[in-house]
Amino acid sequence: MKTRIVPIFIFICFATSIRAQISLEHTYVTDQPNQSEQFTVNLSESGYKYVAYHSSGMTMEYFKLYNTDHSVFKTIQVPQISGWYVHALKYISETLFDLDSLVEYLVCYQSNTGSNYQTFVFNENGDTLLYVPGGFWTLGITTIPPPIVSLGDSTKLILMIGGMTPNSTKVYSLPGRLPCCECNNIPNIANEPLTTDIPSFQKYKDHSSPYPNPTNSAIKIKYKLPTSYQNAYIKIYNITNQLIGNFKIDSTYDEIILSNNDLPSGEYFYSIEVDNLIIEKNNYILIK
Repeated sequence: MKTRIVPIFIFICFATSIRAQISLEHTYVTDQPNQSEQFTVNLSESGYKYVAYHSSGMTMEYFKLYNTDHSVFKTIQVPQISGWYVHALKYISETLFDLDSLVEYLVCYQSNTGSNYQTFVFNENGDTLLYVPGGFWTLGITTIPPPIVSLGDSTKLILMIGGMTPNSTKVYSLPGRLPCCECNNIPNIANEPLTTDIPSFQKYKDHSSPYPNPTNSAIKIKYKLPTSYQNAYIKIYNITNQLIGNFKIDSTYDEIILSNNDLPSGEYFYSIEVDNLIIEKNNYILIK
């Protein structure tokens, strides 16, 4: 293994059928998926899940994960801290923050006075994996999930009935496909080439995994490149889609360590580009 240390697709895929019809798949009446955080997650071990958040007063008490057949997968209680409420919760995962099979997530608490924050990573049992006193982050407008999501080979339209405090949530199966830039929760990366040749790179996709994540300093990104290529780059973007780093890579190394010393706390995104094709994109959180 060789490491390089560095200081710091938009692919249209439509599947249409003239005879395809939109059909109502399921209606949630209680503990329904809602748009306050994100509609769906893709767990590395257990696959795609719908997410329903339950709040009481100012704080979130628990969230529920549903299988794609709409049966309950898990109900996870969010630890309650006296004098604090849940400001934001995101990155529900299984292997993002550690390597066991338990569900884990990032949560930011705000004090009832509104002047203090703290951030935790918990697993489904309420065990603390990370605690950052004063740690702050927020979802922001750019991370509000779209109502149409891709779940593997299927596409869903998810609508809240009754506004932001819905009395029900309806899930529709759609016959077509989203552009792949909208197939997950990572924002579109600006100024990247439009291509229809990405399937030949599928075996290299999802190889990278930023570590540690969240980080308070450097981030390590592993990558795998095709055996034959001309140019390859890792590009770093901030939450506003601004390109803030562009690093040329090659097969001499299989990972790169990027220093974040000059960057403020926040969420960052990166893409791995080979000969004008994006073969991977991912994100990480910097907490200082």
